[in-house]
Amino acid sequence: MAGPGAFQGVVGFWGSGEGFHQYGHIDGLALSLDYLFEMPTLVSSPYFNIDWDFGFGGGVGIPTGGGDVGIGVAGIAGLEFNFTRAPVDVALEYRPSVGFVPGVGLALVGFTAHVRLWF
Repeated sequence: MAGPGAFQGVVGFWGSGEGFHQYGHIDGLALSLDYLFEMPTLVSSPYFNIDWDFGFGGGVGIPTGGGDVGIGVAGIAGLEFNFTRAPVDVALEYRPSVGFVPGVGLALVGFTAHVRLWF
């Protein structure tokens, strides 16, 4: 947590390509650092909360089998399933992005899902 929001570091798999083609194969390792503004809870229960956030971030895709490194920035709108009895949540994010390397490109369709540990 930092100020009105939180930093998020993500390590995952990277798929290059256009549109949904990028989700069909794994080309390497993906790293991103994001800043998220946490918004009010949508649904609350004794076991979990459903929250949402928005923010921005930057990332790099590192190929493992040859190819070009990818560098870009993204906007983020996320839905969080926060478990109230453990410091873990499941996040689903819409991440439209602009790539700068290996070439400039706009990707308006981009989604991620991940499990987050928070402290």
